[in-house]
Amino acid sequence: MKHKDYSIDCSARNSITVELKNETVMKSVKEVCELTGVTRKTLFYYDKIGLLKPSYRKGPQRQKLYNAKAIKRLCIIRILKEAGFRIEEIKTFLEENNKQEEIIERVKKNNQNNLMKIEKSMNLIEKIYNRINTINDMEIEDLLQMMED
Repeated sequence: MKHKDYSIDCSARNSITVELKNETVMKSVKEVCELTGVTRKTLFYYDKIGLLKPSYRKGPQRQKLYNAKAIKRLCIIRILKEAGFRIEEIKTFLEENNKQEEIIERVKKNNQNNLMKIEKSMNLIEKIYNRINTINDMEIEDLLQMMED
């Protein structure tokens, strides 16, 4: 996404890019949401749990403002979330560099387990599809066998 002060790409399919044209530029909540595709509610939640704090607060209403470093962190959070990381894992990943490999391995294993469940489900759907005309007439033993395969 292009912006007059930043060039940002937070898609998990692309590299993280935050190019500053002016390092002192701060973005409002609305601008950060538009730049990154994160909802206002999500941004406030990340602030509440300490995952992403505003870089600065301004005025009597304490308006939240974010600099490029905070926006880059938000992009990394989005990528990790899309990769299957839970919020606590993201927090640990960002705060404790010595645990990053361990967390990646755990998420990878969890994703592999989920993939196996999906593959099993797809195989079962295929069996049901192939027997769609006869499934209601099948014996219990045959149905149980179908579930186990």
